[in-house]
Amino acid sequence: MVTENNENLLSEEKTILLDSHSPSSEIGVKTRVLFLNGDRNSSRINISQKVFGESSDYFTGEFLDSEGKVVKSYTWKLKDVPSVLIWDGTDFSNKQLSNGIYTYRLIGSDKVKNESISVISDLTIRNEMIGVDMFSDSKIYSYQPGSLKNSARFTFYVSPKLKSDSYEIEVFQKKGNEEKTVYRLRETGEPGTEWKWDLKNQTGDFVSAGTYFCRLTVHSRYERYQSIPSSFEISKESFNLDLSLSTKEFSPDNDGKNDLLRIYLSHQGIPLQSWEITLYEISPYTSLKRKIKTWNGEGQPGSEIFWEGLDESGVRIGSLSEFYFEWKYTDILGRESNGKGAEFKTTILVLEEDHSLRISIPESQVEARWWSLPGKIRSLLNEFPGYKIELQSHSSHQGDEEVNQVGTEERAREALEYFFSKTVPFGRIRFRGYGETLPLIPGSGKYEADKNQRIDFYLSL
Repeated sequence: MVTENNENLLSEEKTILLDSHSPSSEIGVKTRVLFLNGDRNSSRINISQKVFGESSDYFTGEFLDSEGKVVKSYTWKLKDVPSVLIWDGTDFSNKQLSNGIYTYRLIGSDKVKNESISVISDLTIRNEMIGVDMFSDSKIYSYQPGSLKNSARFTFYVSPKLKSDSYEIEVFQKKGNEEKTVYRLRETGEPGTEWKWDLKNQTGDFVSAGTYFCRLTVHSRYERYQSIPSSFEISKESFNLDLSLSTKEFSPDNDGKNDLLRIYLSHQGIPLQSWEITLYEISPYTSLKRKIKTWNGEGQPGSEIFWEGLDESGVRIGSLSEFYFEWKYTDILGRESNGKGAEFKTTILVLEEDHSLRISIPESQVEARWWSLPGKIRSLLNEFPGYKIELQSHSSHQGDEEVNQVGTEERAREALEYFFSKTVPFGRIRFRGYGETLPLIPGSGKYEADKNQRIDFYLSL
């Protein structure tokens, strides 16, 4: 920036991190129960891991107890994450953990604070040689309209050395030490590998919302083997995602004022499975609409998205345009919803270009804002007294090239009188028509034509 006294002002140097791939992961396990006194195969839990992202991303694997306390953790760079993590039921100090249910989560993070979390619940430690296990395919269900998780599927494990004479499946609630059974199934023989429950009680009515537990009991001769009760939720809760903005007047021209748009995301209710936010531009006083940029992700979105004013192809948005968002999202129950709003507009942008400055105004906006635009332009130009001004008229690609050239020369002359009338600062300003030689943005559609058919003020020293 050059001041009126020809002093050069330099902005503070800043570092920008570019990240093309957010971290993500996939984890899985075949058997979730670990028998401390069992053989080598049954006294280990093998967790498969696949990770994706940049080489600089970090991943943290954590084992948590039923209270949410981390009892053991690992940290790896992307290339060092093991494809199979073997857990023997020990804590940080390699001390054997007690009987109970544990959770494993893999957290991926990068330098720009993107984060992904994958979770495996119901990892069970038993102090026996053999036994049984039961866990649900989800931690939350709902029979509300639109829910894809309107029934629960349970998986059973019975040690190969254990012969089942009969078995019992229970779904119950707890109040202190008291258990209240809401559904019980008794059968002879061996349980299958899975069982499906329709979220109804013994009389066929849907159960109320709340926390429930499941338990498998297997009778083998004179012995009884029970799984450790595993919990899950039945919910009637709704879900919502809303957007708000840091400013209603965006000015991404690096002048230090409203150069960065902060998009605030507010989520309520059931956690999200996926989300997508799309920004659209509407050119005022025209029927033109264009998709500018889309953000999307899996799981819960962050609380903020930062946008510097560039579209999907890296082209900066222009002056005097209006924008709004459309968003859609799905919760972890599979229910879908959407929203629309969070409108904002751009001011008149003054962009640096090869040590000079450029102000570009589409002709459609010059014509539509005839009562206010000339005064705003003159006031803005007065903020740069050390610069000479070239008023430029540019045409779109549409029409004959020679006709467009002549037309812009005439429009440049008319624009000089329109913007300055009798106050033309002769000696500081000149005008020129450029035809279609200097398009502002590439492309041949109606949107590009509207942006390229414009009046520019080119400021140089």
